Amino acid sequence: MQIIKSYLDVVGPIRFIQNLRLYNMSRPSLRRWRKARHTNVYTPDRVDQLVIQLNPEKIIAVDCAGWYFNYFGINTDCVESNDIAKMYYPACYVEYDVLTHRPTYLDNSALVVLKHPWFLRYATVDQLVNFLNIWTRSTVILEFIPRLIQHNHLKYSLLDIVRPQLNFDIKEITTGVWKIHQ
Repeated sequence: MQIIKSYLDVVGPIRFIQNLRLYNMSRPSLRRWRKARHTNVYTPDRVDQLVIQLNPEKIIAVDCAGWYFNYFGINTDCVESNDIAKMYYPACYVEYDVLTHRPTYLDNSALVVLKHPWFLRYATVDQLVNFLNIWTRSTVILEFIPRLIQHNHLKYSLLDIVRPQLNFDIKEITTGVWKIHQ
């Protein structure tokens, strides 16, 4: 029996049901969206409320099952790194390597929303900095767990380590939510 906790732990081929469970576990908003399909009442969390308050014309939701922003009247492009997303929302784009490149067909002025990206779990500070350099063309809302980025979190704040390496304005909304813009 193969126990898989993350996409990064996969050694060999995995069954479809395991892939489906990993997909659902790595996207916390997906469960709330699935319940809202039948009741038509989606309760936004704090990051969703922040995005709605910014009132963007268009957003790009990256690997967070963010197609539910359409319910709030926001034009949404959804980029996922797994084919399973097409089962839930056929209009989303599938890009397998969102960590290392930003697709050129995406709008450079749209707000980018990242909620608990699986590819930043256990990433190094250099990987985080490279990711932010690639994806920050406009405002980026990033929700993640800073403790999972590999740094000395007992001595240094992750924000204090990242800020000198980037030329962006980084505002810490809460402990795990950053608003980044050029």
